[in-house]
Amino acid sequence: MKSPSSTPSLATLVIGRVLSRIYRRQDGSHKARIPEIDAQSEALEEALSFFPEGSENQFQEWEADFERVKNSLSSEVDFHATADISLTWLQYFLTRALKPDLIVETGVWIGGSSFTILNALESNERGKLISIDFPPFKKKHRVGIGRLVPESLYSRWELHLGPSKALLPKVAQKGSVDIFIHDSDHTYSNMTAEFERAWELVKPGGYIISDDSSMNNSVLDFVDRKKCQYKFLKRKKGGTIAIIVR
Repeated sequence: MKSPSSTPSLATLVIGRVLSRIYRRQDGSHKARIPEIDAQSEALEEALSFFPEGSENQFQEWEADFERVKNSLSSEVDFHATADISLTWLQYFLTRALKPDLIVETGVWIGGSSFTILNALESNERGKLISIDFPPFKKKHRVGIGRLVPESLYSRWELHLGPSKALLPKVAQKGSVDIFIHDSDHTYSNMTAEFERAWELVKPGGYIISDDSSMNNSVLDFVDRKKCQYKFLKRKKGGTIAIIVR
């Protein structure tokens, strides 16, 4: 497993988890717009016009490539039990279509998404992934963060441990990111904070992706403020994924 480029202190872990609990208690007041999200959601293949021009022409080729990547994780029970294939397929597809130089993701766990994105970057023969994860305070709840990523992909990967709000300004410059992916703490406060930071980091024309976007109103409130283009895609296991154009 790759050694992280930065790790949180004990005090950071404690404070971060206390704040997370507070945010979760506040989330009940930010759910009124969830039916709007569900009503707007569609399948990826129905939304191809939303993606870079020409990507629909290579949809089937990239889908076959993704199947090979997915099947290489067929023995990983934890991955298939928790990951939503709709999200990893979107990540692979968008990475192949946009051919990004820099992707930033929050939320790593065992590294299923990281593995998928890095394989897409490798196929593109360009690009780098910066991953941020905030490990649980209790050791018994921790996993091998990013353990699915093999050493052969390390050259395109940076892993940082700690709260995203503290690390995001440090790991990427404003306007340098092509794709930002939120898959960390799905509370209204944290999602909103990450979207606002991502808006600064992502280039015009780049993408912000949020998994579990129907957990609260954060995505709809954000796009209303920014007056930007967006789509909701259906997740195979229920819920939605949001795609926002910077």
